[in-house]
Amino acid sequence: MNSDNTNHIYNTVIQKIIDNEERLPSLPSVTLKIRKALSDPHTEIDEIAKLVRLDPSLSALLLKYAASPLYKRPVPPKTIESILSMIGLPALNSLVMTHSIKSLFILKDPQLKKLFQIAWERMMYKAAVCVLLAKKLGLRPAEQAMTKSLLTEIGTLVLLSAFSEDVAVPDEKTYIQLCQTHSKRLTAITLKKWGMEKNLINLSHYTGKWDFKYSEKITLLDIINIGIYSTVQRQTPKNNLPKIQTIHSYSKLPKALKALTEDNALALIEEKHEEIDGIISSLT
Repeated sequence: MNSDNTNHIYNTVIQKIIDNEERLPSLPSVTLKIRKALSDPHTEIDEIAKLVRLDPSLSALLLKYAASPLYKRPVPPKTIESILSMIGLPALNSLVMTHSIKSLFILKDPQLKKLFQIAWERMMYKAAVCVLLAKKLGLRPAEQAMTKSLLTEIGTLVLLSAFSEDVAVPDEKTYIQLCQTHSKRLTAITLKKWGMEKNLINLSHYTGKWDFKYSEKITLLDIINIGIYSTVQRQTPKNNLPKIQTIHSYSKLPKALKALTEDNALALIEEKHEEIDGIISSLT
């Protein structure tokens, strides 16, 4: 089968997912319960903690995250209630979504697992850069940048659900090409199905557009774009990135964070690899 026919088959099965919302992944029920409780300002922390304990893997993630380099506590909290008091409920909302995203994609095919791992490791590095940068810029909660970084690229993972036993799993090069063609559209319809705010859907459309001028003040879009840039720069040495000095998001950074290395990378990112690795480790 030639490549044109293969690409036509892949594009056809992906279009079926786009056309049929039921084939898109749904958020776990415990995630929906926690998000609903968090939207009620009268909900007490102990009520939230009970919901968190319904998902042992989420509880384990929070315990691990509380000991991450972001908080640097000599003695990390050991109970869900004390963790929630430390990180705050807005940060919990972000962490719940981060946990849910990964748990949605339990794949059996070895090649699908490989493609997921490639995408997930790249997305997690980008998310860790975003949360680190958000923290340096004083954004609260910093975890918001991490989760929105992941959500604005959810289509990259949703695309994997297009491949069933009837369709050969693509190789890495083809998968990347399909992501470039379809991931933004898949992201938009998935976020809409999940009831995410319109601003997030709009945000996903402009990620990676280096010249787009959204605001004179630094925003989440700028943080995510710098996260994307830094990730591509580090993981794909042979790339077509413009010089970082020419991208709009970089121009909005405060002077203290603009320092560059000899390789034209943000010094902040290059100097904080241990902290970035610690953040990634706490989320996996």
